[in-house]
Amino acid sequence: MKKKLTTMLLLCLLPLTGLFAQDKHKNYADPLYLSTIDTTECYFGNPKTSFKTNLLGWAMLVPNLEVEFYLGKDYTINHYSINVEGQYTRLSFKGGARTYRFWTLSPEVRYYLAEDNSFTGHYFGLYAHMGEYSLMMTKKENGYQGDYVGAGISYGWIKPLNKHFDLELGIAAGWINTKYDKYGWYDPCYPYRKTVHKNTFLPTKAKITLIYRY
Repeated sequence: MKKKLTTMLLLCLLPLTGLFAQDKHKNYADPLYLSTIDTTECYFGNPKTSFKTNLLGWAMLVPNLEVEFYLGKDYTINHYSINVEGQYTRLSFKGGARTYRFWTLSPEVRYYLAEDNSFTGHYFGLYAHMGEYSLMMTKKENGYQGDYVGAGISYGWIKPLNKHFDLELGIAAGWINTKYDKYGWYDPCYPYRKTVHKNTFLPTKAKITLIYRY
């Protein structure tokens, strides 16, 4: 009986002998153990999602928010991300004589040039955009109220600031299809004047964006 207990105790302690042996050789690694690790699941520093706001938009009294989702689970798509941007403002001055109101929504697919899965540095993008607006800057000027859709291309550069915060500089230009009503002040109201339908290509975005990643 004692012999059986001794044998069982030795069998239980046997795995610990490997740990003690490894302590004596701290740089030692079992190659058979390493070969079982799936290194494709290791993405050091690869972000999952980020939240952003364009500081230029706030300077123009336009609250805005962006969310970017990074595609990095497969080496064939680890350069790509999906960015969604939204803006909204509703301002009136002097009893409605001046208005500054609009909302926009813009989804975008981006391609990052960096090879390290960090999604920083230079990128190029394709985006679509849509929105509605009502603008009249002074009482004596014409006003414009309408909506638009379009698409375009973008370019930007992202600089890491620390572990979680980055700074983005970007520009974009694209096609806009817009239809709007033109109106103007004629005491005591703002009568309709005409409807305009335009297709044009012009710069659409400028960004100095603060990014939070996790």
